[in-house]
Amino acid sequence: MPPSHKKHSHRTSPYSRPSRSKPQHQKQPSLASTSTTDPEANQALPTPRPTPRLKPTSPRSSTLACPFYKLNPAAYQSCARLKLSKISYVKQHLVRHHMAPRYCPRCLEIFSAFTDFEAHLLQKERCKEKQGEVEGITETVKERLSRRSDHSVNEAEQWRDIWKIIFGSNPPPSPYIDLDLPEEINLYNDYLFSEVPKRLCGKDVPQSSAERHKLVQDTVLEVAEAWKSLWRQRRVPIPAV
Repeated sequence: MPPSHKKHSHRTSPYSRPSRSKPQHQKQPSLASTSTTDPEANQALPTPRPTPRLKPTSPRSSTLACPFYKLNPAAYQSCARLKLSKISYVKQHLVRHHMAPRYCPRCLEIFSAFTDFEAHLLQKERCKEKQGEVEGITETVKERLSRRSDHSVNEAEQWRDIWKIIFGSNPPPSPYIDLDLPEEINLYNDYLFSEVPKRLCGKDVPQSSAERHKLVQDTVLEVAEAWKSLWRQRRVPIPAV
C-alpha cells in the first residue's frame, strides 16, 4: 500500500518575521519619451547665446612724453622713442634715467665717489659759489614724485603737476607725443614749443601789437634756423629715404 502524502499547510508562525519586499524604483521618463500632448513640452529649448567676444582695444595714437624731452628735445631725443602709457611709467622713467649726479650745491662740482664729495664739503677753505644748476632729479624732488598722484584730475593735469615739481615753471601746451607722426616731425614741433618761449623771455616786449607780432615771427624764424643747424650737424634724426 503506497504511503500517503499528507499535505502540509504552510501557516505563518506568530513569531516569524514578515518578508520585506524591495521597493521598486520608477524609471524617470526621458525627454524623448515625454508625452506630446502637452504643448509646452513640445516647445524647443532656447538656444544659448554665444559669449560675445571682446574687441581688441585700438592702440593709443599718442604717448606721454618725458618731461626732460619736452624741456630740451635736441638733448633728450632718445626719450622721445619711449612708450609711457601711464603716469606711473613717467615717474619710473624719471627716477631711473634722470637722477642728478652728486654735486656741490655751491660750486656745482660733480663727484662720482661719495668720499670725494664728503671731503669737499668738509674742507676748511670754502669753495667759490657758482651760478647755475645741475640738470636732473634731486633727492627732494624724487621724494615728492613718490607721492600718490591726484586722481581727481585727468592724466594731462597729473603730468603738468610732475613738470611743476621738477622745473617749477609753466608746462608746455601738450604732454603728449603723437605716435601717428614721424619722429623728426614730433621733434621739430617740440623743439619750437620749447625754444621759442625761452628766447622770447630774454627779449624786451614792444608796446604795439604789430611790433609784438614781428618779434614772435622773427623768434620763430630764428629757432627754425637753429633747427636747420642741428639738422646739418646730424644732431637730429634724419628720415630714411
